[in-house]
Amino acid sequence: MGSHSANYGVISQGGHYYSSGNFTAVSNYSTGIVQNNGYIHFNSDAGLTPGSTFNPTERLTISNNGRVGIGLTNPSTSLEVQNGTLKVSGGSSLSQETARFVVDTGASTAHSLMELRNDDGVVLKVKGSSGNVGIGTTTPDARLQIKGQGNSYAYEHFIITDQYNNKDFVVRGNGSVEIGYDIDVPSGYMLAVGGKIISEEINVQLKANWPDYVFTPSYNLLSLEDVKQHIEEKGHLPNVPSATEVEENGIELGAMNAKLLEKIEELTLYVIGLKQEKDLEIESLKSEIEILKNK
Repeated sequence: MGSHSANYGVISQGGHYYSSGNFTAVSNYSTGIVQNNGYIHFNSDAGLTPGSTFNPTERLTISNNGRVGIGLTNPSTSLEVQNGTLKVSGGSSLSQETARFVVDTGASTAHSLMELRNDDGVVLKVKGSSGNVGIGTTTPDARLQIKGQGNSYAYEHFIITDQYNNKDFVVRGNGSVEIGYDIDVPSGYMLAVGGKIISEEINVQLKANWPDYVFTPSYNLLSLEDVKQHIEEKGHLPNVPSATEVEENGIELGAMNAKLLEKIEELTLYVIGLKQEKDLEIESLKSEIEILKNK
């Protein structure tokens, strides 16, 4: 193996020897362990020319303070992997060569329990003080917080797909939600569901006036003759969408309930009016009967 100083030791397995700071290939491959000032370096190379001088490729390093580095010579943490793939038991893998996996067990609650990083910074973080998980943010305020790239409809912040990659659930940058097979939220709406909805209760709070205005003196109640004429001409009640309009545009649940109540209140006024007319007719008939009795 040649000579070496007390601070520098080499163990070579058939591949190279060390002399005066130089490594010389013995064969076309080299594997060895180098000790230097308390650091232990594990090296391996292939494709060497016998007799040539070379710098061995560091594969694994143990520093003099017990830190382990894979792919680098001076690890800064207890375990550091550079430019490689890290596999955890069970087969989980960080496939990007630049990906970094950080576990911090520091006593301070400000430390991260876990971080996944790329060249742009932290992409996933588990916050040490709360256990909150952040995706795209280093300061998650909830058990799971996802920070998107923008605040418009064009950005998809959260997606659930089926096995064929069809989008079944989407949360977009403007807060709108899509549920169902490849559903798009129409402009001006916040929720689109491609299917039936079942619920024990739905509370719709309208910004428009509730139809109690029907009972105000200023309300223009159509006569029954006008209503009859409108039905004969249009085929539906006044101020109510037609079947064609509903088929093309659907209905707004709150607005339609308000329209139905408007018609019920109008019907109530018609009934009251008819009763008043009948009461007058009955009183008139009673008067005529009394006159006939007295003759």
